[in-house]
Amino acid sequence: MIRRILVRNAWPTLLLAALLCNLDAQAQTPENTPVLCRIDMAGSERCPVCAMLPAQHADTAASIETDQGRIHFFCGNGCMIRAWLETEKYLGITRPGIRKICVRNYFTGEAIDGGTAFFAGGSDVIGPMGPAFVAFSTEAEREVFERRHPARFKFRLDELTIERWRSMTARPAPAGKD
Repeated sequence: MIRRILVRNAWPTLLLAALLCNLDAQAQTPENTPVLCRIDMAGSERCPVCAMLPAQHADTAASIETDQGRIHFFCGNGCMIRAWLETEKYLGITRPGIRKICVRNYFTGEAIDGGTAFFAGGSDVIGPMGPAFVAFSTEAEREVFERRHPARFKFRLDELTIERWRSMTARPAPAGKD
């Protein structure tokens, strides 16, 4: 009888302890943990820039989520960057309408926040559309990459200008941008 009373009365205490442990663990989560991103897409979704199937390039795929909750998937970071430069043309929104950008960390394959990622391009790494723009969580990771694969270009999205786009890709700059 005493055993039943203890078991019956113990579960609220155990539940409270579990909740407090979970809250404590959430409070200690570092700021640089991977962003909750979706880069897993259906096989029929097409890249809005080149019309390739991102599902066939899952290891290089990227995504942009809009404030309306729509997720656009890209075959690689190069197409995602192109869409980021020309959001109205490729996504039908203005840049402030972007909620989050997700790219894959070159070393780990994990989804990371493309808005804070460190990019390298112009190396010997090839992606679905040719020379790849690869992403890293930290500048230190990018430096390790560069020792193995010398990169001609290093940038973060907020540093990217149309002139830099022209010099990195040798493609015409998006129309209507300075």
